[in-house]
Amino acid sequence: MSTPRASLPTLRAFMGSLALKRTTTKTNGLYKLQGMGQDPMTQSDTDVMDVVNALIDGVTVSAKSYGAVADGVTNDGPAIRSAIAAVNAAGGGVVELPPGTYAFDYITIKSNVTLRGAGRGATVLKLSTTADANGLVPDAGATSIGLVGFKVLCVAGAATTKITAIDLDGQDAGTPIVGVVVDDVEIEGATFCSFFTSYAEDIQIGKLYVTDQQHATVLGITYGATAVWFFKGTKRVTASAILINGTDGDGITCDVGTSSGGSSAVEDISIGSALVYGVGRTTTGAGLDVQGAQRVHVGALTVVGTSTTVASFGASIQQDQNGDVPRDCSIGTLIVDSVGSAAAVFSGAQRCTIGTIRARNICQAIASLGGGAQGYAVVFRPAQYLLDGVSAADCTDNTIGTLDLTSDGTGQLDYGVLFQGALVPHPDTSTTPSSCLRNRICDARFIDSAHGPTSGLANFSASGGCTAPSYGAGVNLVSGLDTDGRTRLHKGSDLKVDTGYGTCQIGPGSATYCHFTTDRDNFYFQKTSGATVNSYFNGAVIAIGGVYNGGSGGPTWTKGTGTPEGVVTAPVGSMFSRTDGGAGTTLYVKQSGSGNTGWAAK
Repeated sequence: MSTPRASLPTLRAFMGSLALKRTTTKTNGLYKLQGMGQDPMTQSDTDVMDVVNALIDGVTVSAKSYGAVADGVTNDGPAIRSAIAAVNAAGGGVVELPPGTYAFDYITIKSNVTLRGAGRGATVLKLSTTADANGLVPDAGATSIGLVGFKVLCVAGAATTKITAIDLDGQDAGTPIVGVVVDDVEIEGATFCSFFTSYAEDIQIGKLYVTDQQHATVLGITYGATAVWFFKGTKRVTASAILINGTDGDGITCDVGTSSGGSSAVEDISIGSALVYGVGRTTTGAGLDVQGAQRVHVGALTVVGTSTTVASFGASIQQDQNGDVPRDCSIGTLIVDSVGSAAAVFSGAQRCTIGTIRARNICQAIASLGGGAQGYAVVFRPAQYLLDGVSAADCTDNTIGTLDLTSDGTGQLDYGVLFQGALVPHPDTSTTPSSCLRNRICDARFIDSAHGPTSGLANFSASGGCTAPSYGAGVNLVSGLDTDGRTRLHKGSDLKVDTGYGTCQIGPGSATYCHFTTDRDNFYFQKTSGATVNSYFNGAVIAIGGVYNGGSGGPTWTKGTGTPEGVVTAPVGSMFSRTDGGAGTTLYVKQSGSGNTGWAAK
């Protein structure tokens, strides 16, 4: 064993300098790092290494001094575990892994120990197994551990083998893992999850790389396929950069799981930048999947898909099945290219924000999904398909600053944005319907470069989703479809509203006129209470087919053949245009009565 490094402070002194405190647990006093939830954009590699260096407070040993040979064949797991146990018993320090490939079965990380390689390109930890396995696993309740400078290579011996490379699982709220530093670590070939946390707190990540996240298949069921998974009880994570190159399912998941709130909450996850390439290769996946977590913030997220047969997403922010609602989450910039489905989905989300979405060539898998599936760039909808007795959350107060959508025609993009209105509960539930209100897109631009300006791509679609009138008419232009700013409708693009009872569509019909179309027999324009409405028609051509003025009970202007007397019922003040009339019999005015009489030709 070498002696402690004289230039470094003691662990106790360093923790004191960071204003660390002891938690008040029943088992023992645990050090908790303070201030780890800061903005990742201000976090530097130097900050991370300061913490790493502080953990190097005590003895420094080489795993080779305890029998590790690093030939890629001999099981070095027992030697590495012995070195870790010795450093832990001495009060803490570092276990060094010189360059080489260390085959191992499992490694248990203990408190106050840093496992440090020579860099992810020089030190490889190789886990080759035919049985389910967790590679690097801290003791439950471990504190102040470091994982720095190595690659974990997973080699599954069978398609059914489930491997988690790094498993930071505190098991229970009473034994959380507290104070973890990870930097310059790469994980390749895991078949369940590459990097997993549960009941883990105060985690600081410098750079984490995941390559080729696979999945396991048991009796036809897909397991795993998530590259980075922040699970229940994970709190206060700060990451500078996460880079994922190929994942069969999700890139990054923040998931409360089967427990709700309190110690099981997933909250305060802060990621400076994340790149997810090849999301959802074999199963439904999202670059970022937030399920019930709160205060998840990503500065910049880039998601690139590779499959045209999987419903992959850019970002999905949704209520989980237990009723946990994602709130106050944000993505600064979301760049999405060639994913199977939507760029972003808000489902039961509240007060979540995406500053800018730049999406290109999305909805690649819609045609293969069948069932009349339609493709949307962005979806706002209430939560749905929850467990019996769990109330579905409204989708409210979410905002997208700028939506920039470009398509080359390779995907089936039917509409730009879907605001989905009130949804009835799942047939197995006994809860009340939920709705979609006050969601905003401040600025939007849509370009279909393949089909040109006459592609007919509809920019917005709103759906009531109601199966009974008692659930209301769903989304309307005031509460649900609130665009709050400049929305540029390009030539050939429409605004389409589906209330559940019928549809109407507004858009530019040609270079000389705009159209309003509906599948209803009648339509009307009505002012809101207290509002002053002035309508101006300057050189406009109006196609009359049943226009109500002042609501459904007010005067009407209709058209038809023959005289309206004794045929057309309307209130006094109504007009009728006779299409087969002549001089003095073309226009009729309703002068008296409440039935179908009282018409006078003018």
